[in-house]
Amino acid sequence: MMNDVHPEAADDGRRRRPEERDVTVSDPAGVAPCTDRSLRSVVLQDWAANRGSTKSQVVMAAFRLAHHWDQGDSRVPGPVRKLGVLGYKVLTTWVLGVEIPPETSIGPGLVLKHPQAIVVNGQSRIGARCMLRACTTLGNLVERDGAETASPVLGDDVELGVGVIVIGPIHVGDRARIGAGAVVITDVPAGAVAVGNPARVLPAADAT
Repeated sequence: MMNDVHPEAADDGRRRRPEERDVTVSDPAGVAPCTDRSLRSVVLQDWAANRGSTKSQVVMAAFRLAHHWDQGDSRVPGPVRKLGVLGYKVLTTWVLGVEIPPETSIGPGLVLKHPQAIVVNGQSRIGARCMLRACTTLGNLVERDGAETASPVLGDDVELGVGVIVIGPIHVGDRARIGAGAVVITDVPAGAVAVGNPARVLPAADAT
């Protein structure tokens, strides 16, 4: 995969040193390309969103770097990138108990509350400023013929309670909230509150 390098000339007319240039890494999930500067910006947003939880900050910073490497960075040799991604998996999955594959598409500001036993399928998509709590699972389904379904898509500002399971090609709309222990197998509209197993959307009067 070829990486695009921004022109040497900065917008203000001065020439930029090699270390100042933004190297763009394409993201097959369809989100905006990741540059060095955008990577730093997202890491800082994650760090601020998880203030007070060093573990969450470490997990998210490690994820962003692993995601950056997984999508390709021409300045880092392939074997080094693969070793870094492997180290990320060992640290987060084996040691810290949080399984978020490096290929996952995640918007900035993801909050991990009490991050333990969180499992996210790598094909899931998570919007900006979402919150995942302990024992959350975002996964797909394996059909009888062995075919795998698509994985969940969370919009922006979605909040999942402890022990929430979202399975299959489910879309959870912006600002939706899912109550603790819910099993979500149907779409949840934007701004809705869903609870129960299987999850049901509460009427607006009960959701407040």
